[in-house]
Amino acid sequence: MTHSVKIQQQKNESDAALWDRGVARLGAEFSALPPVARAELVPLLAEMGRLKEEIVLLSDGADGSALCTVCNGACCRVGRYHPTFLDLLVCVAVAESPVEPDFATAACPFLGSSGCRIVPSRRPFTCVIFICQLIAERLPEEELTRLARMEEELRHLRRRIAARFGGRLAESFFLEMERSDRDGVPVLTPTTDGGSNYGN
Repeated sequence: MTHSVKIQQQKNESDAALWDRGVARLGAEFSALPPVARAELVPLLAEMGRLKEEIVLLSDGADGSALCTVCNGACCRVGRYHPTFLDLLVCVAVAESPVEPDFATAACPFLGSSGCRIVPSRRPFTCVIFICQLIAERLPEEELTRLARMEEELRHLRRRIAARFGGRLAESFFLEMERSDRDGVPVLTPTTDGGSNYGN
């Protein structure tokens, strides 16, 4: 094994450990929420998943998934940084294990031979809302308008959840985990005012 290969292998193992630690931490913080806070959060997360599914379904009307598979993730080169705590919380809230990343891949750790391995409702926000030119050119104007409307609705919902349950939720999972490991600050930090000041 060459020195560079060994270093890469160590980095992959470190990334995998960080992922496992972050998912476990998020699960523990979610379980520690007061029941009334969990009862408020769960339906908001379900609505977020529904909106993601609708956006991907509309994109698939222009053969979005097929185009992405052929493209092999040209827009996914930094996919490692796309998932946020909020994206993973959708899984955690229903006791579902997020898709395990494969850090040995050269591109996005969530890509497989048939495209993205994450189901639409669980995919990172950044991945869901990005409509490349190839897809956009195949969509009629009214569907592009509908996509824009759903994207704004999804953005609004994410801002609402982050303002109510913790602003770090909407940040990159890996970047925030590297920081959280150092400062020990919880990710889920519900406000006492119900997030009424999150802004529109």
